Amino acid sequence: MPRPLSIYILTDGVWQPEGEPDQLIKDVASVLASNQVPQTHVGIQFIRFGEDEACRARLERLDRGGGGIYDIVDTEPADGNVWKMLLGAINPWFDDDRDTPQAGS
Repeated sequence: MPRPLSIYILTDGVWQPEGEPDQLIKDVASVLASNQVPQTHVGIQFIRFGEDEACRARLERLDRGGGGIYDIVDTEPADGNVWKMLLGAINPWFDDDRDTPQAGS
């Protein structure tokens, strides 16, 4: 089994037109699921700077369904809850997505 991995991305959510990470995140989640690796093994945390509404919505969309069957993505503003920033993507207790299925956990 691969080692656990947490990825922290500091971003304002403004990306180049071809820079959307949706498919890459879904591919990672698919590999985890097909290898029966628990979803808590890999986490992608977006720490958001800035207040652009479209960018906030883009990051929230990734948080709400970016991983497909696995909830491996979380987002939190830079001035938000530090524990959620560190653990929200890998620990369902710190993630506030109560309606998102917790497959593989």
